[in-house]
Amino acid sequence: MNKKLMRYLDEADKAESRIAEMQEHLKTVREAQKREEDAEILKTVRGMKLTGRDLLAMLSGIQDGSVTLQQLEGTGLAESSDAGENHQKQVPEEAPESEVQDEEHFEEME
Repeated sequence: MNKKLMRYLDEADKAESRIAEMQEHLKTVREAQKREEDAEILKTVRGMKLTGRDLLAMLSGIQDGSVTLQQLEGTGLAESSDAGENHQKQVPEEAPESEVQDEEHFEEME
């Protein structure tokens, strides 16, 4: 068989193998991202210090659309509106240093 054709076939096989590896890596990264997002959501909700009924009302309102959250332009504040009431909460612009260190550790593991 033609050597050049053989080389192209080998190169295509290697590329497909690398693509499969990278897709698996991407899947793993997305799963880790989701776990971190879930943990951040839990930390934020628990930090609100709401009673059980207030928490349930707020979560129900978010799910049914009567409570909305939106980013205020240029302020780093998130606004929540619930039946005409406005609440503001500081949203950090950058990740805390501990999260940056975790990301560096994650990159070292690769």
